[in-house]
Amino acid sequence: AILAIPGMIGNQSSPCFGFPAGSVNRATASSPMCPTGLAMSRGEFSAAVNVILAQDAYVNIAGQANLDPVTRVLTINIEAYYTANAPVSSNKLTVMLSQNKIMGPQSGGSTYYPAMMVGSSYTHNKALRDVLTTGASGETMSGSTTAGTLFTKTTTYTVPTTIKNINVVLADLQLIAFVSETDKNIIAVAKVPISTGPTGVQEMSDLLNNVNIYPNPLSVRNANVSFNIAESNNVSLVLSNVVGQAVLTETLGRLNAGEHAY
Repeated sequence: AILAIPGMIGNQSSPCFGFPAGSVNRATASSPMCPTGLAMSRGEFSAAVNVILAQDAYVNIAGQANLDPVTRVLTINIEAYYTANAPVSSNKLTVMLSQNKIMGPQSGGSTYYPAMMVGSSYTHNKALRDVLTTGASGETMSGSTTAGTLFTKTTTYTVPTTIKNINVVLADLQLIAFVSETDKNIIAVAKVPISTGPTGVQEMSDLLNNVNIYPNPLSVRNANVSFNIAESNNVSLVLSNVVGQAVLTETLGRLNAGEHAY
């Protein structure tokens, strides 16, 4: 089991010795780049990953989440099953929310990752948006940690429309959950699929199609937007700048299926 978080670490107690730096697991880095000892250089990621992948996990974790696209309430169900006795009396559970397709700056992006560039902005994927469990090292998992024990947890989270002035796009969200030993090793990790009932979040784009904005490029202060929705739904228009910040939001209310223009 592994959690790799490459990228800049800005909340360390004092500046790192260089960037990019990142954490693999929660173990102390062999050659730490930050005073906390957790962050290592990208050249060490591969070796650290291989060490962790060779280790056995004594607990399996899985989950399922359901998202109401109208209320934006996310209901998350997590299960962790102990296949062997844990060497610790209790474990920690952490659930994180990430988002794809966030546009923003990236040093060296046009040189090293040109395919990810859109104009002068870089497409950031799997960006951490929020931690849904409490505590810096996760929530304590109540109950036994012996073989054959099942831990379950259900939690809800209302997805905000923006975080740090950047739109939270429901179709681009992902969940990850992991079990760790206090603030040390991560033992098991799982991607938690998100559904919205009969239509999964990954299928939400099927509800909206034939989107056109004209004139393009815009040469006047007014823009015409037309689109088709496959079924009756609540619709909002959001105008964003190149770094994903919402400039204007217009709530259109519940619209019938078919063509619409504004």
